[in-house]
Amino acid sequence: MKIQFKAHQIIDQEVELSSEDLKTIFEAMKQSFLENVEFRSFDGYSHYPTHIEKMIRLCKAHNVDVSHKKDRLSFFTEIVKNLECPYD
Repeated sequence: MKIQFKAHQIIDQEVELSSEDLKTIFEAMKQSFLENVEFRSFDGYSHYPTHIEKMIRLCKAHNVDVSHKKDRLSFFTEIVKNLECPYD
């Protein structure tokens, strides 16, 4: 995968990411997602960002008590563990 992005340099940067790079990023995103599920508060707010609202609706649709960390973490951990890496 080739990407272009602007960093602190004036010129655009272009890099080529290998399948191994993409797999590393995918695994890091899975871990980051689970940390967000574990440490984010899911109760007591009147408004959540859209992506959190979607997670809450998903939990409710499958009778997972989103306000209990153990419940939501177990639910999302199983989902993430069973995700196939598209870069293998």
